[in-house]
Amino acid sequence: MKIFITARPRTGSRGEPGFPIAVSGLMNDQSSEIERAERLELLCAAGVAMAGSFDLRDILKETHRAGSRLLGSLPLDVLYLGRDSIHSRALWFPVEPGDGNLSAAERESLQHRLALPRAGGDSAEALLARELPAGRSAIPLPYQDDLLGVLFFRPPDDARGEAVKLLSLLAQHASTALRNIHLAQERIHFERLSAIGRMIGTIVHDFRGPLTALRGYAGMVAGLDLGDAERRDYGRFMLEECDRLAHMVSELLEFTRGARPELAPQWVDLGDYLGSFAERLRRHYKDRGIVVELSSAQAREVRVDRARLERALWNVATNACQAMPGGGVLSIRCADRAGEAVIEVEDRGCGIPEEIRHRVFEPFFSYGKSEGIGLGMVTAQKIVEEHGGQIEIESSPERGTLVRFLLPVEGPREPAVVTD
Repeated sequence: MKIFITARPRTGSRGEPGFPIAVSGLMNDQSSEIERAERLELLCAAGVAMAGSFDLRDILKETHRAGSRLLGSLPLDVLYLGRDSIHSRALWFPVEPGDGNLSAAERESLQHRLALPRAGGDSAEALLARELPAGRSAIPLPYQDDLLGVLFFRPPDDARGEAVKLLSLLAQHASTALRNIHLAQERIHFERLSAIGRMIGTIVHDFRGPLTALRGYAGMVAGLDLGDAERRDYGRFMLEECDRLAHMVSELLEFTRGARPELAPQWVDLGDYLGSFAERLRRHYKDRGIVVELSSAQAREVRVDRARLERALWNVATNACQAMPGGGVLSIRCADRAGEAVIEVEDRGCGIPEEIRHRVFEPFFSYGKSEGIGLGMVTAQKIVEEHGGQIEIESSPERGTLVRFLLPVEGPREPAVVTD
């Protein structure tokens, strides 16, 4: 606002013409402009702070802080009504009423009335107008037709109502921030339920196969007059199905384990180690037409956790064999490369299409196989990374799939020892 002042000349104390001008109005207006700018800056800062937070209490705290400064010394009560879909309860800020705030009884009554379903076309504003205690004003925190909360305050002595207007803008910032939290939490809750549902469906589906086979073999053993050789065969089949179930359970535990496991690294000759592993694969898949080829001419000693690395290799090799249901060649190779031990497992299967290759390490995702629960590659990646290495995949429909382990020869780093 500009103030225009008209002054008439008068004689000064020494007879010179003087032009004294009353500047108090101009100074007051300049002070008002500075105060208005500070309020707007405060409002912008509060909006930025709330937009960057996903904590309900932080939103309420920032709303109360900024609103209290806009109102000066007048008390402000901030109510958040809660949301059933994200299991959040109603909250007040300040948590405990102070001097000039709504009393505990008034808070309880208002919260109860506002949480009730509104009949007919009764708006939140109309309900607030009926329920407000004497001498109080309120600004709702709405999002479309949804009432998220309310600001309660004593009307300031402001003829132009600027403080209330700015408080209304602050309420819009708070409403948007609260709505964003609701949307984010509802999405997280939905995705969590969806992931749990997919996990349970996958587990039930894949456990049903071994359990059905076990029941069938057990029924044959119990109900048929079998010779010793047949009984041994059925017993072996049952043990294999039990091993499948145990392997699935181990993968689930591996996936859900939060803490980093304690490794037991030791120096092993990689050629001998992979030789024993290849022989185990040959025994396991000898009746399925799988030929296991091993090339370990450049093998050397490496420091690894034998059991955990074998689990990772077994998961990869099992995937490779299942990708060749009609039989085929499974190649295992190792090499030495600049301080790294390289282990490669390659199949001649159908390959992994490029459009889904990025999902290979996604939990409960499987492609081109009929067994397992989709945790094999996740577990293998985790074990390799525990050793300080990395895992790579190359795949094409013409060649099949190659999985490469890159492991540091010196093994996993020892945890740092903290001393006084």
